[in-house]
Formats: sequence, C-alpha cells, structure tokens
Amino acid sequence: MDRRVGTRPLERVSPPTFPQQGSRSAMTVTALQSSSAAHSSPIDRSRALGRLKFLDNGFRLLTFGAAVLVLVLLLGVVVSLFIGAWPAFREFGVGFLFSDAWSRQRTNSAPPLRSTARLSRR
Repeated sequence: MDRRVGTRPLERVSPPTFPQQGSRSAMTVTALQSSSAAHSSPIDRSRALGRLKFLDNGFRLLTFGAAVLVLVLLLGVVVSLFIGAWPAFREFGVGFLFSDAWSRQRTNSAPPLRSTARLSRR
C-alpha cells in the first residue's frame, strides 16, 4: 500500500464511444432541429451579411480616422516645438544644434546651475 499523501490508485476508465456511421448524435439532432437554421432564407442571410459589411466598413473608417488624428497631433507637437525654438533659431541659426554656440558662456546659465547645485546639497 502506498502511504504518500494525495495519491489514489488509478481507476479503470472505459474508452469513449463514438456513434456508428449513419446514426446521428444528440448534438447533430439538436443542431438540425434548431428553429433559426430551419427558417433562415437567402434574403435573411444577405441582410445579415450586408449589416456586417456596413459595420466592418464603419470600423475601418473609425480606425483610419483615429490613425489620421494621431498623425495630426504628432504634426501639431512638431510645429509647436519649432515655434518654441524659433527665437534660438533666429539668434544662433540652425547650426546651434550641432555646435556649442549656446553654451553657458553665451546664454548665462550659470546662476540657475549654481542654485540647482546648492539645492541638491541640502
């Protein structure tokens, strides 16, 4: 006898039975007797498919509109950044992005840097 906790002897299980060819299972009989399958007509099916096509096209337009909205918002952010950077472009030119012309000697950023360093020591 096995004294381990939680173990049971294996039970013998009979193999599954399959319906013989030519006989119908209960599921098949139920599906065939369904009232919606028995009364559907090609007109009802075409209406349902037309409705689904309409909803599918609506969803496609909705997602396309959302994608366009994201791109417009991104373009708005880029334009806003450009407008905010315009004074620097006007004073230093576009070359200031690739040079140190805007360093602390020219823009006098030393006082804010000193106050930041002083506050961080506390």
